[in-house]
Order: sequence, then structure tokens, then C-alpha cells
Amino acid sequence: MFKKGSVDSWDKHSVLPSITGAQAVLESGWGTSQLSTMAHNLFGVKGTYNGSFVTMPTQEYVNGKWITIDAQFRKYPSKNESMTDHGDFLQKSRYQDLIGETDYVKAANYLQKAGYATDPDYAKKLVSIIEARGLTAWDQEAFDIASLKNAKWRYARETLNIRSAASWDSSIAFKITPYYAAQLNYGKQENGFIEVIYQGKRGWYKPSLSLYWYDKNPTTKYVTTNNVNFRTAEKWDSPVAQSKKAGESVLVLRKMPKSGWLEVVLTNSVIGYIPDSPNYVKKS
Repeated sequence: MFKKGSVDSWDKHSVLPSITGAQAVLESGWGTSQLSTMAHNLFGVKGTYNGSFVTMPTQEYVNGKWITIDAQFRKYPSKNESMTDHGDFLQKSRYQDLIGETDYVKAANYLQKAGYATDPDYAKKLVSIIEARGLTAWDQEAFDIASLKNAKWRYARETLNIRSAASWDSSIAFKITPYYAAQLNYGKQENGFIEVIYQGKRGWYKPSLSLYWYDKNPTTKYVTTNNVNFRTAEKWDSPVAQSKKAGESVLVLRKMPKSGWLEVVLTNSVIGYIPDSPNYVKKS
């Protein structure tokens, strides 16, 4: 719950997940503190929540020394409400510098400067937790989710050598064969290149639709109705391009204007031809 709630905080509240997670660690020991177990309060937020609160002793740093006082803390129905309310709480004007900040060190210092806690080392403690626990990975996950909201499925026009960086002289990360689908992440562009996501792999390529990609799937899914030998040309005496058993799926590109045969994408993007007849193939 802590990771998901923290990652969600970026989309819902523009608060860095690493900051949310580090505060949960520092304020509640990942939900093991007395305040957390009694009141589901993960972040030490004072006051009341829909009229509910608990009174507990807490330490405050005042006039250069630590003192213990009794304070009212918000009591939540569950930790989910605590996660959500924490993001809402940080929308106050005094925390405006924190909102949308992508640098966790700056965000931690903004929190301390705005008075979230009286501890003079509060920002340092948050940064230490973030770095020790690798919570910046949560930030990257949130950034990826946000950028993928702008991702679109596109289809390769030809074999594309997807690059490892946003330049033609970078190494080839992987290949995409013609007519296969990949996600073009329009939320992540650099030097005229765009992030490409294909079968869990990520790389870079140019986003041009006219040169490299189809905007829409250029194929139609068919299924073979019998065992079929697809040919390399629009005639039966041409060599066999690939064989398929009955019930296998193929992708039809187009119907050839003169012969009426179908141009078909087979396994590994091999192109084959077959007459447009239910004796061989039909729409899936």
C-alpha cells in the first residue's frame, strides 16, 4: 500500500513518491508506530479528520531543545485515508514550492522550510531515507506512468533499428519488424527522437508517421481454414513463402488489385500470398 499510495501521490497531488515514502518511514516506521496502529495516521498530521482525533505525547524542537507535549492527531478509518489526506494536506499554500518539484533534495528542504516538522534535521533525515532505500525508483515509476498517458500504439512500416539513446549514432537496442505494434511515448522526447516501448523493452526512434510508422493497424486479422502453403508471389507455381496449419492466425495487408489474391504478413513478418477464398482463409 505504501508504494502504491506514494506513486499515486504524484498523479493525484504532484508530490514526489520518494518524499511521501520517506515521510511514512520517518513518521510511522512504515506503519508500526503507536499513532499509526491506533489512528492509522502515517504522517503525524495534527488536528482532526471528520471530527476524529487521538491525543498523544509528541516531541517538538522548541528554542533549541526537545520538549514533550500532548497534541491532537488526526484519526483515520484506515491507512488509505491517511495517504490521501497527506496529499491533500500538502496542497496548502505554504507548501506550494513542494508541489511538482522533481528533485527530492529540494522537495525535502521545501518541506522543512514550510514548517512541516520542528526537527532541524528533518530534511536531512528524509534525504537519507530516500537514498538508503532507493526510493527514487518510485519517482521514476511515477514519471513513467505520467508520461505514458501520452503514449500511442503505432505500427512499424519497415524493420526499425530502435536506438539505445536519442541519436542515430547510438547502438541498436532492439529491432521491430514490419507491421508489429509498439508504443510511442509522446511524453518523452529528446533531440527529435521519441521513446519507443516494445515487448517490455525501451529505446529511441524518430516519431515520423509518414516515414517509419503507421498511425493505425494496416492489417486485418484472418484465420486459416485449411492447411495452407502461402506463396511468394500471386501465382500457385511460385515458391512457398510459409506454411500454416488450419486455425492459425495471419495478418492480411491488402487485396491485390489485379489478381485478387491477398497479401499476408506471416511469422517473422514474412510476406506471402493466397487467393481470397474461404477455402484458405477467412476474417477472424
